[in-house]
Amino acid sequence: MKVEILYFSGCPHHIAVVDRVREVLEQEGTPADMLEVEVKDAATAQQVGFLGSPSIRIDGLDVEPAARAAGAFGMMCRTYVDGGRRAGLPPSDWIRAAVREARMGYQINETKVVRTWASLKSLTPVAAVMSALATLACCLPLGIAGAAGVLGLSVTLDRLRPWLIVLAVILLGVSAFQMYRGRRSCQRRSRLSLVCFGLCATVVLGVMIFPQTLAELMAAL
Repeated sequence: MKVEILYFSGCPHHIAVVDRVREVLEQEGTPADMLEVEVKDAATAQQVGFLGSPSIRIDGLDVEPAARAAGAFGMMCRTYVDGGRRAGLPPSDWIRAAVREARMGYQINETKVVRTWASLKSLTPVAAVMSALATLACCLPLGIAGAAGVLGLSVTLDRLRPWLIVLAVILLGVSAFQMYRGRRSCQRRSRLSLVCFGLCATVVLGVMIFPQTLAELMAAL
């Protein structure tokens, strides 16, 4: 989490706002990289979108939601409405809410990554089977390949067959490692995943040992 405190030299609330932010971060138990950014002139104020001193941004967002769409930038003191009164510091509750908002964003992104990774892991054995079955095209009888209009593809896959087999074996190895890691971390493996892995491994092994036989079987079907 990145926390920026923007101020200009001589701001009477600069030190106080730094202490308040640190206090909130400590209370929330949230580690953060806190930067104190001194705005030295009007040009810089326009460039960084300076709303006045002091301003607090957490992951690029101002702690005052209503000010996030503001466009009045410049070298000026900033005040905040706290309990119907204007103050030179933002309320701690605003800072706390902004910290939790940023933290929630991280949790949502982390959940998405975990779910995506879980989906990819479940598809690894299937990808291995698809890679292995692709090698059978080179073994299809010529009449079937010609009728299907894939003779050129068959020739191409014949050249790629060793690489496709290697890819299938690697994917199965990755899947086996993932299952082993799940066991090591005491995660319960479902029986369905074991059956799926076993079937996929059988198909890949069959393609490697009996490619011609499986190709003729596929042609017959």
